[in-house]
Amino acid sequence: MERECSSSEKKVDTRENLGFLGTIFSWSLEDIFNENLYKNQVETIPKSFQSIKSYFGSYVLPLLEETRAAMCSSLEIIGRAPYAEVTNLEASKYTYDIHINCWRNRLSDGGKEPYRIQPGDILLLADAKPETVSDLERVGRTWTFALVTNISDFKIKDVNEDKIEDEDENSSTFTCTCFKVKPQKDIASEEGLQKSLYVVFLMNITTNRRIWSALHMYGNLSIIKEVLRPGSQVEESCPLCSIQNRGTPDENFLTSLLSQLNESQKDAVLACLNKIQCNYKSHLELIWGPPGTGKTKTVSVLLVSLLRMKHRTLACAPTNAAIREVAARVVKLLKESNEADFSFHSLGDILLFGNKERLEVGSKIEEIFLDYRVERLTDCLGPLVSKDVEELFTNSRDGDVLSKNINEAPCMLTLCLLRSQCLSVLKTLRDSLSELKLPRANYNDSNSIVQFCFQAADLLFCTAASSYRLYRVAMEPLQVLVIDEAAQLKECESAIPLQLPGLVHSILIGDECQLPATVQSNVSGEASFGRSLFERMSLLGYSKHLLNVQYRMHPSISFFPNATFYDNRILDAPHVKHETYEKHYLPWPMFGPYSFINVPGRDVVDDVGHSRKNMIEVAVLHRLLRTLYKAWNGSKEKLSIGIISPYAAQVVAIRNKLGSKYEKLDGFTVKVKSVDGFQGGEEDIIIISTVRSNTAGAIGFVSNPQRTNVALTRARHSLWILGNGSTLANGESVWEDLIHDAKERHCFFNAEDDKELEKAILDAKKDFDQLDDLLNGDSFLFKNSRWKVLFSDYFRKSFGKVKSVQTKKSVLNLLLKLSSGWRPNENL
Repeated sequence: MERECSSSEKKVDTRENLGFLGTIFSWSLEDIFNENLYKNQVETIPKSFQSIKSYFGSYVLPLLEETRAAMCSSLEIIGRAPYAEVTNLEASKYTYDIHINCWRNRLSDGGKEPYRIQPGDILLLADAKPETVSDLERVGRTWTFALVTNISDFKIKDVNEDKIEDEDENSSTFTCTCFKVKPQKDIASEEGLQKSLYVVFLMNITTNRRIWSALHMYGNLSIIKEVLRPGSQVEESCPLCSIQNRGTPDENFLTSLLSQLNESQKDAVLACLNKIQCNYKSHLELIWGPPGTGKTKTVSVLLVSLLRMKHRTLACAPTNAAIREVAARVVKLLKESNEADFSFHSLGDILLFGNKERLEVGSKIEEIFLDYRVERLTDCLGPLVSKDVEELFTNSRDGDVLSKNINEAPCMLTLCLLRSQCLSVLKTLRDSLSELKLPRANYNDSNSIVQFCFQAADLLFCTAASSYRLYRVAMEPLQVLVIDEAAQLKECESAIPLQLPGLVHSILIGDECQLPATVQSNVSGEASFGRSLFERMSLLGYSKHLLNVQYRMHPSISFFPNATFYDNRILDAPHVKHETYEKHYLPWPMFGPYSFINVPGRDVVDDVGHSRKNMIEVAVLHRLLRTLYKAWNGSKEKLSIGIISPYAAQVVAIRNKLGSKYEKLDGFTVKVKSVDGFQGGEEDIIIISTVRSNTAGAIGFVSNPQRTNVALTRARHSLWILGNGSTLANGESVWEDLIHDAKERHCFFNAEDDKELEKAILDAKKDFDQLDDLLNGDSFLFKNSRWKVLFSDYFRKSFGKVKSVQTKKSVLNLLLKLSSGWRPNENL
């Protein structure tokens, strides 16, 4: 007798039948807010797999759970989300054409980039703007989810899982007020709906939809099979190739190119180039690039070498910023190489594609960007000759007319002969151009030129998610896949480019000791959904080519992360050890190359309840920046400062405090970002705001060693860490070791030892009603007192009940006077 299927098992069958979008649209609000919806179904993703089916299948449920968590997070802050009022809705079969007035709350995330509608956005359509999720549950309220399928025009698009919707990926959406959506359910016929309708942005699911498709497509599996072998390690060499003495083509050129690299970088590049020449089996190579070791430089040399060797290559990265950086480096290197070797490649051999605004395409990479190239080629490949010249090809009687008038005008003979010669040249040119089979330009349809650009390029750049577009491009198959920042790319997302037709070899460059991909769901996170292919291969013992010389950090900065995360395997380059690399921005010793500055703050939950901030550290940062600017002002040297915090709420609080004061200064730049946002970046000075400050020693995800490693390795000359030493040391994490190390190296300082910072702390304590924190005999107020001050719990409670800040200040001032030996006049 067959057992009865449980409801959860039935949901699995339904989910597979519905597809990704169908599953999302099947969720109710209760489902979206149910953290246990997939909890009992999601299993830990293993390190090795017995079959391709189990490999792809292990990511399906975690992907759905991660999407659910992202939607839940978006709905929780729906009152602050970008929204617009609908001015017109035209319903057709399965879709709505929507017109809006304008988007509002476009900067709702606290960032500087305004919201821009994109295909793949999930919107909420409702008859009234919701401030909270509970508004959607009111009786009589009409609403539905909807997927944006097209913008700017109303060309109907199929939103089937098997279709690829990239037509709008490159379009500008800054002022778009017209778009097409596929609704979860039809609400257009609801009575009174047309009188009031709003759209609210929730999230974009394009990447997750492409991952879903990659998990179900079973495409080119050459590399996938190579990484599935359970418990095996990458073979050092192919047995068939090892008996052949293969040389690397164009060794003179490579010698010149590789001369720019150190020994570990050279070894990594040459090992990869040797492996990809194998014609008998697929190879996967890993290059391990810790912070500051010249990873991007190594990748650019590798890519230029592959181009020289005529291996069609796709270079991917998880983010637009990462792929933009490596593309810019390759363009620069290619131009420098061409100056020395004029027979080398043109920029036409390279192509970057994606969304122009998100890529932030500038002058450095404009020449290789698809949109720019299509625009230029459309102009160049327009009609080859004008209408007047075209007449010369078709009019055969002009010669007869001219010959009849030769006696009257002898010069006409000369003109006739010249005309005949010009006509011959033009015809020859036309025939030659026709043999090139160049696409014919059409200003209304650029598809043929787009196709031509992909076919002509031997080196393509895009994000891993954008590589999905290549499945519909008819071109010569790719051979090599290079993934930069591979440790930051979910393994299931890397399945998108790994299955592209023709790929035989793959090279991953990354560092698993730095941040992995962001995962919002705790369930998916615990299942290792954010783990990269690079990290999994490392855990299985696959060999890696280590880049072992760092060129970024002053030795005082690199000391702790090198010892803690890399077992002291990284060497400091000679120039960072030179005395000229040591900068004195502010008075020592507190503001030397490396300092932990103990700040008696208090971490509080932000208004939404998802993040934390510490306003005392914000005040200290503000004062520090003001002091730095005063010290720098008048200097001719450029100074870049990065402010990092693990909490989004703290980033917003710091940006709000600073305002626009330091935004337009020539030579003095200040960037404020989260730790995740700073991965891959570097500045002269880095100031870290750790935020957590409490008596319980709770530090949350600040304890994450990968996040800590990224934060500690962004500075070139000075790294100043702001935090509560007691809280961090009690957190039983890498921060305990860091505090101990700082004290041992005499790099631990109290913020109040600096008079300017002491005043900033006191002012902030008063402004944010945190004077209670100073009722401690060990606080900096009483550390130099003549008499030891002890506070009873009753006194603290009584003090806490006082509402007047001025009264609290008066009490503290009196206590300070008493502890210093002052006594009231007995005669009074």
